[in-house]
Amino acid sequence: MLEPVGSITAILRGMDGLSKPRKQFFEQVFVLFLSISQRLNFLQLARHSNQYVESSFRLQFEQYFDFATFNTYLILQHGSGHYILVFDPSYIKKSGQRHALEAGGRASLDH
Repeated sequence: MLEPVGSITAILRGMDGLSKPRKQFFEQVFVLFLSISQRLNFLQLARHSNQYVESSFRLQFEQYFDFATFNTYLILQHGSGHYILVFDPSYIKKSGQRHALEAGGRASLDH
């Protein structure tokens, strides 16, 4: 698990506009994302964290974080250079109504 942590740390150091405590927070968050195999929510993150409580996670996630830039750096650092962009439309039926909720996911696949 040391290699992903090193990559995360290097990417966060290269991102402008993040204070040192915020970078440390997101290092912890991404490690937790990779290590928790259950449903992720603030309570679960706090249970597995030795540094932060649930309210800390809530307050930190209320502030803006540029996930698109982080993901771009991650893809460029570890990808082959040949990518396929994918969009996955999904429809979730709502009980008792004729309409469905629409959701979509985007991904970059390494070809």
